[in-house]
Amino acid sequence: TGKLAYIAALDSALISTSERGVIGSEYILEHLHPNIDGYYEIARVFARTIVDNVFPGQPSAAQVDEVKLKGLIAMTPLDRAIADYRIKLLISGWPFTSGRSITLADLVADNVEEKFARRMLSKELNYEQAHVGLAEYYVDQGDHQSAANEYYVLSATFPHNDSPLLLLVRELITLRDFDRALPFLIRASSMSTDAFSIKWTGTILLERGRLAESLKYLQRAVEINPLDGQSRFNLAGAYYRSESYEKAIRELRKLLQQQPGFPGAQIFYEQLSQVIAERDGKKAN
Repeated sequence: TGKLAYIAALDSALISTSERGVIGSEYILEHLHPNIDGYYEIARVFARTIVDNVFPGQPSAAQVDEVKLKGLIAMTPLDRAIADYRIKLLISGWPFTSGRSITLADLVADNVEEKFARRMLSKELNYEQAHVGLAEYYVDQGDHQSAANEYYVLSATFPHNDSPLLLLVRELITLRDFDRALPFLIRASSMSTDAFSIKWTGTILLERGRLAESLKYLQRAVEINPLDGQSRFNLAGAYYRSESYEKAIRELRKLLQQQPGFPGAQIFYEQLSQVIAERDGKKAN
């Protein structure tokens, strides 16, 4: 049988939502390259063509949370500022105008994102340094969400580098955005021996009731950092919920030896001791 090819009508799709029926700056950067909205609309048409032709009659395959999907785009106001500056420099001269081409010195930075963009374009900072520097500025301002977005872009741009990923999960934990943090934590834990990430992976999995998975991470966290009381306390909790009472009380004994005043440890130990005593009493009878 022959292979089928499906046509994605990009031009008509973009024209239908363009001002005056002509594809312009809402979707194109200069004369040729799509901007982020242009690429998004192109991807939407490709996806719709695939769904309609390859998965006909399956509406669930076509339902997309647009807000969530756009949130996955690895781009921040810094990236937009870099792109805007580059385009302004490009189209300031021939063949776009007959006047003198402007230089970076002619461009005014109106906000902190544009200031970092100029520093990158002037080669004072490289791409990674610009994003990290801006993220650190956001943290100083208490804006952990914007900082997380900068590290998210770096983690997507450099997927084999664990550094931005580890910084990202710390910001998400600070925000207590555990749902968003979990997949990044799992990925970070597979790339790194960072005890913080491994502990929080196990802790969140424990809260989600995924006991077998949480035990694996919490055991590893305790092995890496035996003096982290929270890791050991959480490991005891995971053992308890798995009904491995002896293992749980062993971890609590170690915790109380290391940190006698750890919050909740003594009460947990006493309650667990009672549970074990009652269980053993029933067995004896």
